[in-house]
This record gives sequence, structure tokens and C-alpha cells, in this order.
Amino acid sequence: MTDFGELRALLHGEADEARWLEVCAWFDGAECSREELVATHLPYALDVMRRWPELMCQPSHHWLQQIFAGEQHAKFQLVRSLRLRGQHPTPEALEQLAGCEQLARVRTLYLIGTPIGVEQAQLLGKSRLFERVERFECSAIPLNGATLSALLSEGMAQTLRLLDLSSSRLSAAAMRAIASHPWQQLDELILWNTRLTDDALFELTASPHLAALKTLNLGSNPYITSISRVLAASSHFSPSMRVVR
Repeated sequence: MTDFGELRALLHGEADEARWLEVCAWFDGAECSREELVATHLPYALDVMRRWPELMCQPSHHWLQQIFAGEQHAKFQLVRSLRLRGQHPTPEALEQLAGCEQLARVRTLYLIGTPIGVEQAQLLGKSRLFERVERFECSAIPLNGATLSALLSEGMAQTLRLLDLSSSRLSAAAMRAIASHPWQQLDELILWNTRLTDDALFELTASPHLAALKTLNLGSNPYITSISRVLAASSHFSPSMRVVR
């Protein structure tokens, strides 16, 4: 079987995690020229894999290490979901991640328990990585206003539909960053277990940028004395918005 025939067989088999890793391995070991890979093989794979589950298309461990090392490969265009969970990449590795031009197709991004500083947040926020992100989970890490403001890029305001900050310690300035961001598509905001106070919640209710919210998750926030009272003061939230307490 030719290289291309082997790739076609992989792509038209059952779409599961094992098959995805085989596709990653195929691109790692492809013997065709770079020109042929970019002109023929990669476009074919991108077209077929549009029908694959998005969350499955995460970089293999090998690909992630290549990205952290600053390597630029056309094959990274296949990545549509990126999950950093409990990892502690160096600031330099995060800078390389931000500089990877081939990650502009990522739709879901998870930074879970992965500490980031303001400088790295600024680089990520301005990177191509956030150009098309529709779901962003940044949980279980402390977030101050400067860091969150840097992450919430201008491009993200146009595409993001779900923002999940569960179990992150949010400062008052971080809440102001959320409230003041010019959201256009955001319809679900998850603030579960973020130590919110009445004052922080008032920041949200006063924001005209959150008028399109369909779901607001405020669960496990014992410092809010009365969610109903605070929400009742809002003239922006829709009466049909679902509130998780």
C-alpha cells in the first residue's frame, strides 16, 4: 500500500482515539516530500477529519513536546483541541506554544491546574491559538485581573461561546475583566467554586456585554448571600437565563 493509500485507510476507519494517534504517527513518519505532504496529504486529511469529534483531535505527547520545543510543522493544523491538565510547562514552553502558527484551528482549549504568569498570558492572548476558540476552560488556578485580561483576547470576544473558570480563585479585578470584555457570542459562563462575593456578582450583573448569556453557573459560592437578590438588580440578563446555584 502506498503512503497515501495507508493514510486514506486510516482516515476512513472508525474515528477513535487509537485511530487519531495512528494518524499522528503516520504524519510523523511520512516518507513523501514536504511539498507533497502540504499540497496533497494534509489537505485531504483536514477535509476528512472535519467530521471527526473535535475533542479527539488533541496533540499526541510527541507533538506537544515538539510544540513546546518551538518546532513548526504543517501537521499541527490537524489539532482542533488542546488540553493542558496538571502540567507545569516552563514559561519558555508556553511562549513556544503561543508562537505556534499552525494551531489556528483549535476550537477548544483547556488550561487546568496549569499556572501561567501575566507575560505568558499576554503571549497566549495575542497568539493564533485563540483565533477560533469557542470553548475555553481555565480552571483550578489563581487568576488576577491582569492575567485574565491578557488571556481574554479581542479575537476571543468574537468567537467564544463557553468560558469555564471553575475552582479558580478569582480576584475582584478578574471579575471586572470578565464584565468589561466585549463579548459577542458568549452564552455560558461557569463560575463554580470561585469564591465569588455579592460585590463581584454585582460587577457581572451591571455588564451589558453579558446580555446574551443563556447559562450562568454560580454553584458552590457560599460568600454570595443572595443570588436571587443580586440577579434581580440586573437590567441586562435575560429572564430566561438558566442559573445554576
